[in-house]
Amino acid sequence: MNVLVTAAALGAVSGSRSMLAPALVARAISSSPLAPILSLFAAGEMAADKLPAIPARTEALPLFGRMVSGAVVGAAVGGRRHRVAGALTGAAGALAASFALAAARRLASAQRIPNAVAGVCEDALALGAGLWLTRRA
Repeated sequence: MNVLVTAAALGAVSGSRSMLAPALVARAISSSPLAPILSLFAAGEMAADKLPAIPARTEALPLFGRMVSGAVVGAAVGGRRHRVAGALTGAAGALAASFALAAARRLASAQRIPNAVAGVCEDALALGAGLWLTRRA
């Protein structure tokens, strides 16, 4: 798979769950002691996402965090040769996915699908896509 396509797709995973893509990439590219910590953060984010007090992913600060996360994973998979392009592509993937997935959650809510159910479906999609991508990156 093309490096920039992978960077964009992992950025999209960051647009869904900001800590999930960094956790998966850390596990895939090294035995870093950071991987378990990032995994714990990702699990906490998945649990917290279902709470009503969590701000919308498209608000400035959460959106910025998702874009930074996408940029970090994009740079990581881009390697030396494509680090800057990977970072920019990863951030763009996170931005696009943040808005697309927020719209999907609104649509689910309009169809009377409980937020927790939609959130668990989004978790499964993000985790599955992230695992698939990191195995091929």
